[in-house]
Amino acid sequence: MNILLVRQTAEYSYNALGVGIGIVGTLLGNAGHHIKIIDNNTLYKRYAINEFIKLIGKTKPDIIGFGIVTANAFLTYETIRNIKIKFPNILIVAGGLHMRYSSQEALEHGVDIVVNREGELVVVPLFDYLATASRNSFKSGLANIKGISFRRDDGTFHQPDEVPMTANLDDVPLINFNLFNIGDYSKTGKEPGFIYIIGQRGCPFQCTFCSDESQRADRRIASDEWLFRNVEHIYHTFGFTHIVFCDNNFTYPKRRAIDFCNRIIHSDLAGRIEFSCQTKVETPLDDELLSLMKRAGFVKIRLGLERLEPFSQNMIKKISPIEKVNRTLEKLKKHEFSIGVFMLIGFPFDTVELLRKEYAAFQEVSRYADQVICSILQPAPGTIYYDDYPKAKEWYLNPAHVLLWRSYFHNVFDTYMYAQIDMNFFDLDESTTDELKRIYLSVKEDNQGIYSFTVERSRLYRIAIGIDKGVANLSRLLFKISPEIEFKLFIKVNYLRMYFGTLLFSKK
Repeated sequence: MNILLVRQTAEYSYNALGVGIGIVGTLLGNAGHHIKIIDNNTLYKRYAINEFIKLIGKTKPDIIGFGIVTANAFLTYETIRNIKIKFPNILIVAGGLHMRYSSQEALEHGVDIVVNREGELVVVPLFDYLATASRNSFKSGLANIKGISFRRDDGTFHQPDEVPMTANLDDVPLINFNLFNIGDYSKTGKEPGFIYIIGQRGCPFQCTFCSDESQRADRRIASDEWLFRNVEHIYHTFGFTHIVFCDNNFTYPKRRAIDFCNRIIHSDLAGRIEFSCQTKVETPLDDELLSLMKRAGFVKIRLGLERLEPFSQNMIKKISPIEKVNRTLEKLKKHEFSIGVFMLIGFPFDTVELLRKEYAAFQEVSRYADQVICSILQPAPGTIYYDDYPKAKEWYLNPAHVLLWRSYFHNVFDTYMYAQIDMNFFDLDESTTDELKRIYLSVKEDNQGIYSFTVERSRLYRIAIGIDKGVANLSRLLFKISPEIEFKLFIKVNYLRMYFGTLLFSKK
């Protein structure tokens, strides 16, 4: 079959390919299907909906598959609505993280079939079945395929009794990057790495803002050998000299991290690649491991602190005593890692007094950290902050805020989450929302916002920053008049900004 896979723009996404849709495309390609992937999250090129319509008319796919996350749900549904108008007989299949709790939502927005959880064990039997099924009667055999949802002809919804999941993550294939629109991602060869490696699923911790029972029970971890094969694959395919691991806790378990580092140190990749990862203070970050990571080429470690006040930590079920935080940061600093720490605000329990204490605490730890990354809580389906607060329901489908996220000035000032505060899901008082805005913008200013990926700090760089901010202020003024006109005029300016920013001020 001729299959088009699409990952629509997550309006506040960074220049990165979707790992999930790449795995699905690789598996389907290996099974004999003809695959094309358009990942619409590059900073150089954004395909408008009418461009997708033209592409579909030209390539004539039998099925279109969409990868949906919360951040791109609105634009994905809009794209599907327009496709259905022009090509009513094309089947639409959807998967992705958002489908775990929102499969019925997707079916109500034009999707024909939803893969509820992981796709590795589902997509090949599903697409093989669809290749032989009649378009008019394809639903008759769908109930026999595990892990999918669909709407029956009588309007009721079929939900799966069983959701297949890959037991051994080493069985996940190396992604065939030739299936992607790679040319849209790299123009200068100096872009921040747009390919990530994920070798963990699930998380043993119990944070209220992102975890549920099934995730906490899910602790699958790919081997150090699998990680190494992926590094080799990416390096020899693209020549990347910096690779990012997006595991929730790269250093857990410690043994895997040690074995991976040893593989790198004793390979011909030693000294050629640098790595970044994220982890938690609760994982084993001792001198033995940190010394080995340094030798293997790790240069940046980000820690998910989220909150530092004991009251806040208890509320979100993520307890990291400040003494332990400081000891860990001191060790990282001693081994000369670049350190980033995550701060998360905007909870229902936040008050002006508590927020000021949190800000002061993060200012204190910033003597170790090179960067504090502040985010505003986004209620995720399946968490108490979504399920227990009516104002949070389908917040991501609000068109007004989608317009804000795609604007040029929000991109420049890196304030895409500012809109979350104005949504005020938890009915916080005005003084608290004002304090949220003050802290959020203060931290962004400290980090130079979106400019943090650049490395040069010359006079030319400072002049460019001034021009960039001036253009962004023009964008802000025009946005007040017409968001649509602002978008059309500034979208190409945004591409040029990325091109010259990486060309002049970044290193390969």
